[in-house]
Amino acid sequence: MADNIKVTEGSGPKVATDEVEIDGAVAHAQRTKLVWGVAGSAVDASATNPLPVKAESGSQVKVTALEGEPNVKVANEPTVKVAASQTIGLAAGTAEVGKVKVTELSGEPKVKVSSLEGEPKVKVALLEGEPKVKAIGDVASGSADSGNPVKTAGVAQTALPAATTAGNRINNQSDKYGRQIFTIAPPDTFVSGKVFLENETSTEVLAAPGASIRLVVTSILVTNSGTTSTRVEILDEATGKLIGFAAKEGGGFSFVNEQGLFIVTANKPVKAKCLTTGSKTDIFISAYKLPE
Repeated sequence: MADNIKVTEGSGPKVATDEVEIDGAVAHAQRTKLVWGVAGSAVDASATNPLPVKAESGSQVKVTALEGEPNVKVANEPTVKVAASQTIGLAAGTAEVGKVKVTELSGEPKVKVSSLEGEPKVKVALLEGEPKVKAIGDVASGSADSGNPVKTAGVAQTALPAATTAGNRINNQSDKYGRQIFTIAPPDTFVSGKVFLENETSTEVLAAPGASIRLVVTSILVTNSGTTSTRVEILDEATGKLIGFAAKEGGGFSFVNEQGLFIVTANKPVKAKCLTTGSKTDIFISAYKLPE
């Protein structure tokens, strides 16, 4: 059957048509108006009464930017699919990111989005300059130690470390068992010695500690069990540092200062000498090593 039929024009209301050419023949296409509604009613489709459209699960919608401020209303929660490793750059300031899971930060301030379902909203504040990090431990105060909590620690020492410039930041010092050192020096640097003298010969009590190391003398004890009183001199190798009197038959003297009685020249021994022959004098000296 051929397309198009002839209609004889009569009287009455006009019918809207559009003269068109179809398959080389001129015809009139009737203009119609779209209405919608449930059975028994009809509503003209308009901006205030738009035609309802239902998007099936899995369908995709492309939104094109509009002039001015776009206003798009989406039923329920919006779902946005972001390709793997895609990054969203945020301008300086504070950006509100809805329903995102932040999984990675690297390089310039970028946010990698990997999941949308059921995640809380995250407010991302960009920082000027270097990013700042607030560290919070994962073990509560008063709880048993577990996991990887944030801790402070000292550096185990068996000798004094190299000296630094005044005002510089430096590590806390601990002994080999983790006990924080509050003494002048690590216990491993303490030294002591004893000699017995009966004449005026200068005798080594503490050996030279090594290149660029000095001895800090902290205590001296002298006792005389002989029948002759004497004076005893303590020396920085050949240089006298102090003298005390040790009376006969149990006399003596002692000096103690934990901060140090005197500091010996680098890599020099500590010696002692009786200034009288005939005494029987025991001399005890303690010190610690101090790197230059």
